[in-house]
Amino acid sequence: MSEAGPTGHSDVTSDTVERRLAAIVSADAVGYSLLMARNEVATVRTLNSYRDEITFIVNRLGGRVVDSPGDNILMEFPSATNAIKAAVQIQERLAELNESLPVDRKMKFRMGIHLGEVLVEGARIYGDGVNLAARLEALANPGGIWLSRSVREQVGSKLEIAYSDRGEHSLKNVTGLVHAFSIEPVDGSELSRHASAKYGARDNNARAAWIAVLPFANLGKNPEQDYFADGITEDIITGLSAYRSLRVISRTSSFRYRDSDLPLPRIAENLGVRFVLEGSVRRAGDQVRVTAQLIEAPDRHHVWADRYDGEVGDIFDVQDRIAESIVTAIDPAIRLSEVTEWPKKRPDKISAWDYVQRGLVEIAKARRKANVEAREHFSKAIEIDSGYAAGYAGLAWSYFWDGFLEWAEDPKDSLERAYGYAKQALELDALDASIYAVIAGINLWMGRVETAQSAAERATELNPSLAHGYVMLAAAVKYAGDPKRGVELFTRALELSPHDPWANWFLGGRALGHFMLENFDMAIVDASAAIKRRYGYLTARIVLIASLVEKGDLDGAQMGLEELLAIHPKVGRGVLDNFPFTSATEVNRQRLINGLIAAGLEA
Repeated sequence: MSEAGPTGHSDVTSDTVERRLAAIVSADAVGYSLLMARNEVATVRTLNSYRDEITFIVNRLGGRVVDSPGDNILMEFPSATNAIKAAVQIQERLAELNESLPVDRKMKFRMGIHLGEVLVEGARIYGDGVNLAARLEALANPGGIWLSRSVREQVGSKLEIAYSDRGEHSLKNVTGLVHAFSIEPVDGSELSRHASAKYGARDNNARAAWIAVLPFANLGKNPEQDYFADGITEDIITGLSAYRSLRVISRTSSFRYRDSDLPLPRIAENLGVRFVLEGSVRRAGDQVRVTAQLIEAPDRHHVWADRYDGEVGDIFDVQDRIAESIVTAIDPAIRLSEVTEWPKKRPDKISAWDYVQRGLVEIAKARRKANVEAREHFSKAIEIDSGYAAGYAGLAWSYFWDGFLEWAEDPKDSLERAYGYAKQALELDALDASIYAVIAGINLWMGRVETAQSAAERATELNPSLAHGYVMLAAAVKYAGDPKRGVELFTRALELSPHDPWANWFLGGRALGHFMLENFDMAIVDASAAIKRRYGYLTARIVLIASLVEKGDLDGAQMGLEELLAIHPKVGRGVLDNFPFTSATEVNRQRLINGLIAAGLEA
């Protein structure tokens, strides 16, 4: 890099040159010369691809790429906030792209950001501001971002990012000391837990209609009626999911923001959506009032709002009307004719629906005791209305989790019970996607992989926003012999439900997919993340140990085995015997067991 910074200009004195305040981002590839020495063609190809990704993010956030000589990229933004957003999103996106590259071809960037006056000549900028950003960049760790005090003070608390105060530094060709701050990678793949605006990914047009439905507030005097408001929210989510042009964030992720103090644009940014629906429910005896408002989150624009008064027994009509109004308000091009059939049949009695909502609250806790309590609620729903499919579907899910997670003394019996209830649910309502999803899971764990795949595909057809449908499909295709597609589908599920209480399973399944693809670095990342969410997660621990062995880290593998046996002391070489590997993927079962043996597992 030249002494004058990445543009190569050292000084301009013409009075005709424009001056303006700008946020400058300087980025530089780490170890570029070494990468070129190893493979020039591959390195240039990677750099060009990464430049395209960077340019896309910069343009979307209102900035521009000024220059990109060699391995340096210079960017300009009118907003310091957007400069940081862009830098974070770029680092996260490049980390994702690096996942698919071998270790000797991964390309990381350092970044520096400064807010100051620049000189403008045509399309180029230069001056002390550019030089300072370049100097800060040189201090950053690979994948990290350093920024000047002027940027930090301008942004303040607008972004939920953890900054590290790096103190004052003497920088080359910069007068005086510079107070610097940094944003460093959290876990090697995610720069900041809250910084990225996910709906700005490459498929931005497709995601423009993504929507999150926040839990409707219970304005009644009885807090025990919270489940009633939650049930209305859940049914509106289901109704919106029937529209093919929409992608709807799952209940489990949007409900994390109940009573959140975060500004609405921040919530939308964290969930990766453009639109947010929020509302309230007030129930007094048989009377109910529902209010709802649809907000375009980035600028808090109120797209639509309405209020509905009626009797509790009319609540299903209210839910339908809200869903239809939202779709019409979001995009006139989304026509109601897209919904050929309503996804769920309504119960004859509101009290049956009431118990199902109570059951859903419990089953979402992802705990054994709560699962039993959920089953009691679903059973009461069926007692009240024996023709209510959702009650049978809830029972199927509860018994499936008992069998899959071996919460029951006889897991096989639980799976058989789950299958019986699922069949009853399907006979009552052949259009409920969640029924097909649980049927897929049951069949998969019974070893019927092709049947599982067929059911999961039907689930995702009926509800393109059902995260668990994609998880079941991902698992089925992975075991059938297509782990690459499995990894992609697990990723889709995580996008739809990033805060799902079962997300450890999503991550563990994806970790196994990476292992089958021999992408051991990512298998370790996903397995570790899954274990962090659920400490005793057996599958993730096995994948982690075997991946560490494949990477040659026997010490780490042995430590991992010690932890595994402390949690599951009865684990032996037959631990994976019940896993649904097929003839196309059987070799992976043995490879995992060999990894455990190499780490010290005895017979």
